[in-house]
Amino acid sequence: MWIHRNCGPQLSYAKVSYKGRGRRERGGRGYCGRGAGMAVGRNGKAVYSASASPAKRQTPRPGAAHGNVPPQTEFPYSLRPMGWGDLDQVAAIEREAFPTLWPPTNYRKEMRNRIAEHLVCAEEGEYVEVERKPGALRRLFRRNKPAPPPLLRRSVAGFLSVWHMAGEAHIVAVAVREEKRRLGLGELLLIGAVELGIARGSRFVTLEARVSNEAARALYLKYGFREAGVRKGYYADNREDAVIMTTDALSSDAYRAQFDGLRAAFEERYGASVREYPG
Repeated sequence: MWIHRNCGPQLSYAKVSYKGRGRRERGGRGYCGRGAGMAVGRNGKAVYSASASPAKRQTPRPGAAHGNVPPQTEFPYSLRPMGWGDLDQVAAIEREAFPTLWPPTNYRKEMRNRIAEHLVCAEEGEYVEVERKPGALRRLFRRNKPAPPPLLRRSVAGFLSVWHMAGEAHIVAVAVREEKRRLGLGELLLIGAVELGIARGSRFVTLEARVSNEAARALYLKYGFREAGVRKGYYADNREDAVIMTTDALSSDAYRAQFDGLRAAFEERYGASVREYPG
């Protein structure tokens, strides 16, 4: 699922290459105990999980979202706040998902946007190696010195951007790497958007979707969004119309019951996931 965005990142890294499995991020990973709900994880961040302690992970098979698969102990993807070190990967995902978007989103500016929250979907046990681009002073005074060692970053499989305004949590961008699609990551990001809206006291979650994006619209309808109107010629690349979609009141018992049921069904299908939000 993909939604139009209208601004873009400035890259500061030269190259990204994938590392192997099995390496663990320095400092470990915070998990909360058994039972659904918000808890305090590492760095004082709010953490949501329905799992107990970390267990053996099983990666969903490609196409698992469209077939019968056994329930998994723990989903090998998690949500956490976007960090400065994620911006090169986020930019690459945005270029892949929105190749006609111009100008690209300036996420360095967006990270300072007080009404915005950005999440990334990180793959557990997967890292990327990022070569650091030397600054002007290093190039001038240390031309004969070896290049700085590369950095290891957690692999980002997708991202989500939400603006909180006028009592709404408005989804402005959501995208997943092409090779990671059909694994339930788009649905996980949507769950994160709704949970953010509930946690921030928003009345509704809203978004725009391309008229032609039937798969995304079907997922939104599944999660209780309804079509509230059309923005004519909304997308600049081909003047395609956008469907305005909104949930019912997030505080209503009917919507909470529907969302809780869908979230439980997702975790039964793919496994419990760790979802870490800003405190």
